Amino acid sequence: MEGGRFKSWTDGSTNSAVLGVEHVKQEDEGSYKCIISNEHGESEHEFNIYVTVEGGMDFRAMLMKRKKPQKKVVVEKFEWIEEPVDRNVKQGTSDEVSFSCKLSHKGKKGKWYMRNQETQKNRTAGENGMVSQVVVFGRKINTLKLL
Repeated sequence: MEGGRFKSWTDGSTNSAVLGVEHVKQEDEGSYKCIISNEHGESEHEFNIYVTVEGGMDFRAMLMKRKKPQKKVVVEKFEWIEEPVDRNVKQGTSDEVSFSCKLSHKGKKGKWYMRNQETQKNRTAGENGMVSQVVVFGRKINTLKLL
């Protein structure tokens, strides 16, 4: 958005960020977002600009299709309480190996993958509360990951 009629600048002495719009038009009306970031993190704030036409309403501009507000996507973050641990298994010495993990959110289901495919035959996967577990049977034991 920087350039043209839109300009932004910051003032360290007043700890402020400014968005300037020259020759404001009806099309400029809508939702805007300010994102401030530095080495300590990031902060954002949404705000609206409402444009009124001098001398009354501009019905042509009102009839123009306005942008629909976008739905906010809420991303739930989870944390590992117990991470899956790498296992070294020598081929032919064991017929099974098990992996388990525990997540911070109860009721979330994990999927176990082997070679970028969800676990299938000769493997069992289960859920018990917040714990997800997979057991691999047979002699072809390879790396598994939880997605």
